[in-house]
Amino acid sequence: MAMDKYKEGNISIVEVINAQLYHQDAKVNYIQSKLNAQIAKSGLDRAVGRIDTITQ
Repeated sequence: MAMDKYKEGNISIVEVINAQLYHQDAKVNYIQSKLNAQIAKSGLDRAVGRIDTITQ
């Protein structure tokens, strides 16, 4: 969307790059949140005994 606005002359290339950076940050944050949720779920499963801890 930002690139279209740039091509129309409504915003600068700096604003396009900033939009791309914000989008990339959002994707990274989304993936990190999914990872954190899975880690928390694993901790809960372990705490309630659904997962046995492996001991050697």
